[in-house]
Amino acid sequence: MAPDSTRDFYDDLAPDYHLIFPDWDASMRRQAAAQDVERAPILYGPRTRRGRA
Repeated sequence: MAPDSTRDFYDDLAPDYHLIFPDWDASMRRQAAAQDVERAPILYGPRTRRGRA
């Protein structure tokens, strides 16, 4: 991959980004919730959520 290809990709995507994430805040809340589920066993041990058994 050429060094500029990533930058070019996102530059080309920028005008249409609102179509991918029409509600940025809601998208970030969904992403945070998904990451919480993935990280809980690492942070709090197996079969727990936010430190509770």
